[in-house]
Amino acid sequence: MLKYIITHWTDEYDQFYTSDDHFCVLGEFDDLAEAQACLRDSVNRLKAEQLSEHSSWRLMETASTGTAWLNKNNKVVDHSFFKVGDGTGFNSIYNYLEVIEVPADAVVDENLFDLERGGWPVTVVKNFFEKRRKK
Repeated sequence: MLKYIITHWTDEYDQFYTSDDHFCVLGEFDDLAEAQACLRDSVNRLKAEQLSEHSSWRLMETASTGTAWLNKNNKVVDHSFFKVGDGTGFNSIYNYLEVIEVPADAVVDENLFDLERGGWPVTVVKNFFEKRRKK
């Protein structure tokens, strides 16, 4: 038995090209088709939300990207990538959404994910799960 997890990672840059990273799990599903439908709905919702929060921004054309480094040890069965911004190369949000396949009995926590990026520790993933456990 398998289950499917949708992850959402963002790299958000301001006018000084300072990065702010975010991570969340958008859902867990027993059915791949249901996860893929949620992925498509999430992409559409996030695009609309981010563009409405930044009235001068637009959907940016970018080179197609593969899967994010975050899930390099997981089986990514579907993914989507988009970027919104003001066109300057600064003031932008890169969005990586991925559907990963894991055993149905897998514990969904920070241990599923790569917690280093370019040799640097990534705390935002661990922080997400710590907050989730406190709820």
